[in-house]
Amino acid sequence: MSGDPSIEGDRALRTNVAAFDKIDERGLLVSPHLKHQGLRNLHRRLITLAAESAGPSIATMSVLELGAGDGLGSAPWFELGVARVVAVDPSPVMLERFAARAAASGITAEVACMDGDRFFATHKERFDVVSFASVLHHIPDYLQVVRAAMEAVRPGGSLVIFQDPLRYDTMPRLHHTMGRAAYFGWRVTRGDFRRGLRTLGRRLRGVYGATEPSDYEEYHAVRNGVDSKAVVGVLEPEFDGVQEFRYWSTPARVLQALGERLGLETEFGIVATKRHGTA
Repeated sequence: MSGDPSIEGDRALRTNVAAFDKIDERGLLVSPHLKHQGLRNLHRRLITLAAESAGPSIATMSVLELGAGDGLGSAPWFELGVARVVAVDPSPVMLERFAARAAASGITAEVACMDGDRFFATHKERFDVVSFASVLHHIPDYLQVVRAAMEAVRPGGSLVIFQDPLRYDTMPRLHHTMGRAAYFGWRVTRGDFRRGLRTLGRRLRGVYGATEPSDYEEYHAVRNGVDSKAVVGVLEPEFDGVQEFRYWSTPARVLQALGERLGLETEFGIVATKRHGTA
């Protein structure tokens, strides 16, 4: 890896756009974890908390969905019937699917085909809620994105983060080991077995490379997860309340049930409410 955040960010962006545009060909969901009912329920709980705190009625609420993908992570907003959703994603393929998913729920989504940095540089509007679902771990300089997103929350509004991996070195060893084993156990069933083994070999040796797409599709594997405490530290001075939720998440249904039963925690979500300031 180059160590230059701008270079790493550009590589991660281009690699993820290429990967997500081929999702259907690979038979994957953008966020396969969200197929689990328990995780969907938790996500809905966080979004409901953010929406209720934000103040205005659902009928007038505005939501900015960053890294919106195909809309799977925005399903709770569609179910609530929120008035306005602005979806930002660098993939036109994903945004097309997002708009179709929103339309199926009777919502007309506004879409912006660009990354978060460009959106914040060109749009100064503030929203009742800014939301991320399965996004931060794809971004090298994720704290800067959180700061920019925070500025897009109107006074009194909320920010929601969901489905990002905890920093590996902050987890109990058992939790991290089980999480990695569950992921690779699922991954070998998804095709391209040789690529999966090569990726696993590099991970075990701590070797990463600028020419390896998988090292950028899942950038958290290079950086060893996402520092949830650092994210909370960015948000706490600017919001009345910041709550972190930790939980277990893995793609395979059987392994998801096992991890939940054992009380393992590998992922996190955050809800920040009542943004400071005056309109």
